[in-house]
Amino acid sequence: MVPEFGGIPTGLPHVSLPQVRPDLIVPLLPAAVTVAMLAAIESLLSAVVADNMSGDRHNSNVELLAQGVANVASGIFRGLPVGASLGSTALSVVSGASTYWASIFAGLWMALLVIFFPALVSYVAMPALGMLLILASVSTIKPSEALSIWNTGWPSRLAIVTTFLSTLLLPIQVAVGFGVVLSAFIYITRSSTDISLVQLKKRDDGFIEECPAPMQLDPNKITVLDVYGNLFYAGARTLERLLPKPVGVEKPVVILRLRGHSHVGATLVEVLANYAGKLSGSRGRLYLSGVSEKAYEQIVRSDKLSLSGPVQIYEATSVRGESTEEAHSDAQNWLVGSNAKDDAGEENNLEKRK
Repeated sequence: MVPEFGGIPTGLPHVSLPQVRPDLIVPLLPAAVTVAMLAAIESLLSAVVADNMSGDRHNSNVELLAQGVANVASGIFRGLPVGASLGSTALSVVSGASTYWASIFAGLWMALLVIFFPALVSYVAMPALGMLLILASVSTIKPSEALSIWNTGWPSRLAIVTTFLSTLLLPIQVAVGFGVVLSAFIYITRSSTDISLVQLKKRDDGFIEECPAPMQLDPNKITVLDVYGNLFYAGARTLERLLPKPVGVEKPVVILRLRGHSHVGATLVEVLANYAGKLSGSRGRLYLSGVSEKAYEQIVRSDKLSLSGPVQIYEATSVRGESTEEAHSDAQNWLVGSNAKDDAGEENNLEKRK
């Protein structure tokens, strides 16, 4: 029964450029994308398995580039798309392989078998593939891990149930695409909700204490805030709602620490610009401390923050908290100088009235 499924030609494969069929591009595109995604995931998983077994670290970019080059070469020789193999990777590591020559010799031995014993391979390939699929399916069903995922919360429950049902009821390419969309949705949801804003206060013993961020700013007072979480897109909008309001107060100063946020998106820049405008309307200022070099360049290129006026930026240094201390010192000097000018102006007005 197996040889009737398809014979394996003898001899070396002939070089043949793929035929471009415009009428088949659209029907085959979903399946092609799915195969590419599955092959990439399997390749990276195989690399992780090898790392865990050998103690080395792989380069994901090189891994995927090599796989792409191999698939292009396979297509020129009328071959099928290929990907990494968890079984062969584990076998190579267990056997003591330490260089790329192990995979090269494995490919050479396979080529010799296909060239000189194609009939024998035709009897072995499909049964071995079927058994491998059965073994992989059985080994992936782990009730303990499924229970652990179920107990982590509703997002994980939603992901595991919908992925399982879509795999059973939908074509594989549709199920994979559905899983990607669902993962993106869960990621965006978590990113937008897993944001916390705290106020930093320096105690008498020198330690920094985290307190809940206030809802309202105090006049003529410096408020130091630190933010945790992902500040891209929806997370930036959540930060906008958490920032204390400068309503009905004079000269509120906010120092917002951005240490650890190496990139600043357009949405976050817009949020900071709007908040700086509100502070400026109350004669206040916004100080950004702990800003990375890349984030600083992005803010400057956006040209939305008035860096020479109500907004001041302090880049991060190797000493944790140094830029925030510098911002606090400058903000304190600004408040003292601004209040002195106001007092002088009031005295001049009183003298003019007299």
